[in-house]
Amino acid sequence: MTTASFTQADMSTATQRALLGRLWVSSALVAGLSTAILWNANPGINWLLCVVAASIALLVSAVAEGTGSRVAPPLALAVLAAVGVVFAASEPLHVLSILAGLILLAIAIARANPERYARARVIELIALPAVVFVTCVAEATRRATETVRELTNDRAVPFIRGAVLTLPIAGLFALLLSSVDPTLAAWRDELERLLSTWHFVPRLIFFGVVLVLSLGAVGYAARPSTGIARAPADPRQFVQLGETERLMVLSAIAGVFTLFLTLQVSYLFGDVARVQGSGVSYAEWARRGFGELTIVATLCAGVIMGLALLAPATTRRRRILIVELIVLGETQVLLHSAFRRVLLYEDAYGFTTTRLYAQAYMLVVAASLILLAHELLRRPSARRLLGRAGALAVIALAGVSMWNHESWIVRQNVARHAETGKLDLRYLACDLSARAVPEVLQAASREQEGLRARAHTAIGERFMWVMDDAWYEWNAGRSRARDAIGSAGIVGPGPDTATGICSREWS
Repeated sequence: MTTASFTQADMSTATQRALLGRLWVSSALVAGLSTAILWNANPGINWLLCVVAASIALLVSAVAEGTGSRVAPPLALAVLAAVGVVFAASEPLHVLSILAGLILLAIAIARANPERYARARVIELIALPAVVFVTCVAEATRRATETVRELTNDRAVPFIRGAVLTLPIAGLFALLLSSVDPTLAAWRDELERLLSTWHFVPRLIFFGVVLVLSLGAVGYAARPSTGIARAPADPRQFVQLGETERLMVLSAIAGVFTLFLTLQVSYLFGDVARVQGSGVSYAEWARRGFGELTIVATLCAGVIMGLALLAPATTRRRRILIVELIVLGETQVLLHSAFRRVLLYEDAYGFTTTRLYAQAYMLVVAASLILLAHELLRRPSARRLLGRAGALAVIALAGVSMWNHESWIVRQNVARHAETGKLDLRYLACDLSARAVPEVLQAASREQEGLRARAHTAIGERFMWVMDDAWYEWNAGRSRARDAIGSAGIVGPGPDTATGICSREWS
């Protein structure tokens, strides 16, 4: 072979080594950071830092292969969801935000390989987290095999021998110097404690899992693009529904919705005191069923989109489009009715996080129906609709998380108390998260001594643990709760709370 051929081969080998080195370093940094500040810690700014680190590592690999513009949008939404974790103190919101972030990271990994992403069907997109998990494990195995192959060549042997000699010698010197330096001594004692208690084993397993997933993700993003993208399989190739079938289904839905809405109007002009034959007043009836109405609206959107996707590709008739838009309009009215029922429920029984989350979900569904109507006016795409509706849902989740809605709920219930004389202080103290603590303590200060003492005891029982947060567990809601607990002089639950004051009836 010529000198030029050897030079070209050496350059290719050097490039491969540099790529593997970058993949391992970035993956180890993400895994090390995640293990250091996520393991056995409360969610807070630590989750945001880890998501940002993972997003940067993935984006760098994707940009190098020219797919950065495809990866950036889901990564931005993942960071936005992680910001919500920093503000919210509610466990359900934390769970939803973390799940949303993981799903968005999975989407970003899939989009890093545009050819594979373009071939994915809608059913694969629904199962994307599981698909990406398997893909990352397979890619990590491939990259590890390449690394072993590189480390076993002649050039790598001196580095391996050097590492084998260096580590024990450096460790021995550090151990000897630890007897004359307090910092090294503290590190030595902590290492001895970890090794003696075996607490490092689950942490090491966690590090290994994150390392494998990170290596697989950045390795997958660093794959060279072939530039050949095949269109996703069209569901119309397998099942097709003609105009008659679709018109029958849509007309039946429109008929049921029309009957329901007509009955709702008739109640307004009929016997307001009693719904016919039910023995229940209309006011009581109107406060029921907002969950069922919301489920109906959600399912209806799925049915309409499914029928549109199963239509023959060459067919686009006006009369079915008109019926589709009529059904969507009636569905919006159903959602409006459900929303109004929640308002009536809040007026009768007070404000809770569950009712507020139901209202937020209804608004997201209503906006998604508008997006669906826009899709029906063109060639429908389930992928495009799911992407836009999903982005809308993540933005709504982040908005609710960053808004201190639990303090708002406390203020609304206190204002309602001034009008009705009713205040469920037990719910406010026992069921809301740490983010509501300052408002709850302020509301309790206006109550009778007995209720105020119970509220203070309940808060001391439930939230004293926030006083021990580490810096990487910082959370806006828990920070405000910590300040309020300190200002109120609460030192913890009393001796009479062994079974939990929140599990008892308050008098």
